Amino acid sequence: MGNPIVSSTTITWKDRGLGRYGSVELTLLDNYAIGVPHPQNYYEYDPLTKAPPSDPAAWPSAEDPLGLFYYIDNTHGSATDTANTYGYPNQPRLTIPNGTFPAGTVIYVKGGGSAYTTAIRFDMTFNGTVQNPCFLIAVSGTAPKADKEFRFFGGSHLIIDGWETVRNTLVVFNFHYDYSWEFMTVRDCTLVGNSAQTNGNVIDAKGVSNSDKSGYLTLANCTINNWGENLSTSPQNDMHAFKPDSNIDYIWYLGNTLTNLGGDCIQVGSGSTPYADVCQYVYIAKNDMSNTLENAVDLKRCKDVIISENDMYDFKQVNSVTDDTFAATVVHSNTDWATFIANRIWDSGVAMSNTDGTNVHFICNEVWNINPVGTYTASSAFTTGSMCEVRGTSSGTIANNTLFDYSKGIQIQANLDLQIFNNIFAERNRSDGYELQYATSGDYAAGDNDYNIYYNPVETTEFKRGSTVESLATYQTSTSREANAQTGDPDFTNTTTNDYTISASSSARNNARMDAIYAALESRYPGIDFTVDIAGIERPKGSAWDMGANEYDE
Repeated sequence: MGNPIVSSTTITWKDRGLGRYGSVELTLLDNYAIGVPHPQNYYEYDPLTKAPPSDPAAWPSAEDPLGLFYYIDNTHGSATDTANTYGYPNQPRLTIPNGTFPAGTVIYVKGGGSAYTTAIRFDMTFNGTVQNPCFLIAVSGTAPKADKEFRFFGGSHLIIDGWETVRNTLVVFNFHYDYSWEFMTVRDCTLVGNSAQTNGNVIDAKGVSNSDKSGYLTLANCTINNWGENLSTSPQNDMHAFKPDSNIDYIWYLGNTLTNLGGDCIQVGSGSTPYADVCQYVYIAKNDMSNTLENAVDLKRCKDVIISENDMYDFKQVNSVTDDTFAATVVHSNTDWATFIANRIWDSGVAMSNTDGTNVHFICNEVWNINPVGTYTASSAFTTGSMCEVRGTSSGTIANNTLFDYSKGIQIQANLDLQIFNNIFAERNRSDGYELQYATSGDYAAGDNDYNIYYNPVETTEFKRGSTVESLATYQTSTSREANAQTGDPDFTNTTTNDYTISASSSARNNARMDAIYAALESRYPGIDFTVDIAGIERPKGSAWDMGANEYDE
């Protein structure tokens, strides 16, 4: 599968999948979120809203003579599979067929009765096209259920829409690795488990190989909760809502609600995946993620991931696994180019933990109420209660974030190339915490930090390098860092309601610099604007950039 080049209103494909070549002229949509292109700009139709074609003229009293429309209803008194291949509203099929389906197939399934079943699983291949995608869709106003896995072998342009809980053990929808597939969508499904599952993924996806990659997978507006966990007694058990594992390019995870899971809301990749096989171009945006036994986002050996405009909160469960990170987001296993932008993260033990990712950028996020979970060790640069903790061989940027009500700001556990600029650190909540804490005294040398606000009306602003604790003035002298730091009140609009926009009198106004990361992102991802604040306001509005996640709208 080739990768598209998007420019103006034209998408040019080196190989438009399944042997298709050339260019297509489209009206490109605005970005779905900051840094996230809309999937329609690649699918050539909007997978979030695409409707099936009109019902066949023969309905409701006869089958579709073209054999493209199926109607299945196990609540209907006349439902039968005997001499009734396709079904129709007045005489539906009783069961969901397995098999291979041509372009334009629409399988309507009516809910409200018992779960649909089959001997082992539903094995299906849908060969849809851009002009004639396929649908596996609920009858309007109903939500069908099934008690077996749906496994999709190859195929293209399939939209799965409107299903409820499909099964209570392991995988619900499986985009399988035996054959390459492309342009698949799962939308508007409600998948609720029974807390009894372990070691699986509600939605699972994997490609064949790096020479025959799958791609263009969208999961949107789904609710997934209560899988594989009991928050008071269970250990983490890797029951993830969604795991794209390897050999998939272009994944969108948009507008979902995810909570009460034994694993992650999304885990991308695996630590043992060969680097040539990693997933690339993954977009995680506008999801509501909370209260799991692991993380909202867990990146394990993947590349070019944008995490944008998500709400992530309540990652602070204490359970029987002692190595839990209590982090909303984690980056592992040599992930390269992961950008967290314009997210809101609160009520968690750590906002972002980067163990060995390169080019990991945490920018323009609002973070508040970050407190220790479990044991807190003030002397250690590896403990909960911080906005970011960075270690291993990590590199990247922490810029233009707003941090309020925290125990520690940033913990750095090695001499890393880490650029820390334009952040607001406001109102640390512990006397035994620090704004920046380095594991050893020299760990600041490879990185740089400046143009940050450190505002502490109650606690004393302090930095810790190894065993040495320093005031801001001493830190500036000993490290030649923070020459342009500010200590004035950022003057947030209303911290009681978690409104961290700034006022005209804020010390953050016009006191930041244009950090190099924004130009680097726009070079790497052409046509996408990253120079906006968390509300989408273009920066700068005044004479210079404002510090923190919010630009004052002058």
